[in-house]
Amino acid sequence: MSKNQLFAVVLALSATCLAANARADLKASTATTQGQRGSSQDGEESNWHLLERFRAAKLSLAEAIAIAEQLHPGSRTASVSFELSASPSYRVLTVKNKETWEDVIDVDTGSAAAQVSR
Repeated sequence: MSKNQLFAVVLALSATCLAANARADLKASTATTQGQRGSSQDGEESNWHLLERFRAAKLSLAEAIAIAEQLHPGSRTASVSFELSASPSYRVLTVKNKETWEDVIDVDTGSAAAQVSR
Protein backbone atom coordinates (compact mmCIF):
# COMPACT_ATOMS: atom_id res chain seq x y z
CA MET A 1 0.00 0.00 0.00
CA SER A 2 1.46 3.34 -0.99
CA LYS A 3 1.61 6.38 1.26
CA ASN A 4 -1.13 8.07 -0.76
CA GLN A 5 -3.45 5.09 -0.38
CA LEU A 6 -2.70 4.85 3.35
CA PHE A 7 -3.34 8.55 3.74
CA ALA A 8 -6.69 8.19 1.91
CA VAL A 9 -7.76 5.32 4.19
CA VAL A 10 -6.79 7.25 7.36
CA LEU A 11 -8.61 10.33 6.07
CA ALA A 12 -11.74 8.29 5.29
CA LEU A 13 -11.71 6.66 8.75
CA SER A 14 -11.20 10.05 10.43
CA ALA A 15 -14.09 11.53 8.50
CA THR A 16 -16.32 8.60 9.47
CA CYS A 17 -15.41 8.94 13.15
CA LEU A 18 -15.95 12.71 13.10
CA ALA A 19 -19.34 12.29 11.46
CA ALA A 20 -20.40 9.73 14.09
CA ASN A 21 -19.29 12.04 16.90
CA ALA A 22 -21.08 14.96 15.29
CA ARG A 23 -24.32 12.97 15.16
CA ALA A 24 -23.90 11.96 18.82
CA ASP A 25 -23.27 15.59 19.84
CA LEU A 26 -26.28 16.73 17.85
CA LYS A 27 -28.52 14.22 19.63
CA ALA A 28 -27.17 15.28 23.04
CA SER A 29 -27.60 18.93 22.12
CA THR A 30 -31.17 18.34 20.95
CA ALA A 31 -32.04 16.51 24.17
CA THR A 32 -30.57 19.33 26.25
CA THR A 33 -32.45 21.95 24.26
CA GLN A 34 -35.72 20.08 24.65
CA GLY A 35 -35.13 19.82 28.40
CA GLN A 36 -34.50 23.55 28.60
CA ARG A 37 -37.56 24.23 26.46
CA GLY A 38 -39.65 22.19 28.90
CA SER A 39 -38.60 24.31 31.87
CA SER A 40 -39.05 27.45 29.77
CA GLN A 41 -42.59 26.36 28.90
CA ASP A 42 -43.32 25.81 32.59
CA GLY A 43 -42.18 29.37 33.29
CA GLU A 44 -44.28 30.70 30.42
CA GLU A 45 -47.35 28.85 31.69
CA SER A 46 -46.76 30.30 35.13
CA ASN A 47 -46.47 33.79 33.63
CA TRP A 48 -49.69 33.29 31.63
CA HIS A 49 -51.48 32.14 34.79
CA LEU A 50 -50.24 35.21 36.66
CA LEU A 51 -51.31 37.49 33.81
CA GLU A 52 -54.77 35.88 33.62
CA ARG A 53 -55.25 36.32 37.38
CA PHE A 54 -54.09 39.93 37.16
CA ARG A 55 -56.61 40.63 34.38
CA ALA A 56 -59.40 38.97 36.39
CA ALA A 57 -58.71 41.06 39.50
CA LYS A 58 -61.75 43.04 40.68
CA LEU A 59 -59.55 45.87 41.89
CA SER A 60 -57.51 47.81 39.34
CA LEU A 61 -53.92 48.82 39.86
CA ALA A 62 -54.92 52.51 40.04
CA GLU A 63 -57.50 51.72 42.72
CA ALA A 64 -54.93 49.82 44.79
CA ILE A 65 -52.55 52.76 44.57
CA ALA A 66 -55.30 55.18 45.65
CA ILE A 67 -56.21 52.98 48.63
CA ALA A 68 -52.58 52.75 49.80
CA GLU A 69 -52.05 56.50 49.44
CA GLN A 70 -55.28 57.19 51.39
CA LEU A 71 -53.99 55.02 54.22
CA HIS A 72 -51.05 57.42 54.58
CA PRO A 73 -52.23 60.96 53.69
CA GLY A 74 -49.68 62.91 51.69
CA SER A 75 -47.71 59.82 50.67
CA ARG A 76 -46.82 58.86 47.12
CA THR A 77 -46.44 55.42 45.58
CA ALA A 78 -42.86 54.33 44.95
CA SER A 79 -43.48 50.79 43.68
CA VAL A 80 -46.23 48.25 43.15
CA SER A 81 -46.13 44.50 42.60
CA PHE A 82 -48.83 41.94 41.97
CA GLU A 83 -48.57 38.80 44.07
CA LEU A 84 -50.27 35.54 43.31
CA SER A 85 -50.91 33.49 46.41
CA ALA A 86 -53.90 31.97 48.15
CA SER A 87 -55.26 35.51 48.20
CA PRO A 88 -53.88 37.53 45.25
CA SER A 89 -52.89 41.06 46.19
CA TYR A 90 -51.06 44.21 45.24
CA ARG A 91 -48.04 45.08 47.36
CA VAL A 92 -47.83 48.89 47.35
CA LEU A 93 -44.82 50.77 48.70
CA THR A 94 -45.63 54.39 49.58
CA VAL A 95 -43.30 57.12 50.85
CA LYS A 96 -43.60 60.46 52.59
CA ASN A 97 -40.59 62.43 53.74
CA LYS A 98 -38.32 59.76 55.23
CA GLU A 99 -41.08 57.30 56.08
CA THR A 100 -42.10 54.32 53.97
CA TRP A 101 -45.05 51.98 54.21
CA GLU A 102 -45.67 48.70 52.49
CA ASP A 103 -49.34 47.76 52.24
CA VAL A 104 -50.82 44.54 50.93
CA ILE A 105 -54.11 45.30 49.19
CA ASP A 106 -56.44 42.36 48.49
CA VAL A 107 -57.45 42.37 44.78
CA ASP A 108 -60.95 41.04 45.49
CA THR A 109 -62.00 43.14 48.47
CA GLY A 110 -59.74 46.21 48.33
CA SER A 111 -58.94 45.84 52.01
CA ALA A 112 -55.46 46.35 53.39
CA ALA A 113 -54.52 42.86 54.51
CA ALA A 114 -51.20 43.84 56.06
CA GLN A 115 -49.08 46.90 56.64
CA VAL A 116 -45.36 47.14 57.24
CA SER A 117 -43.83 50.45 58.29
CA ARG A 118 -40.17 50.94 57.53
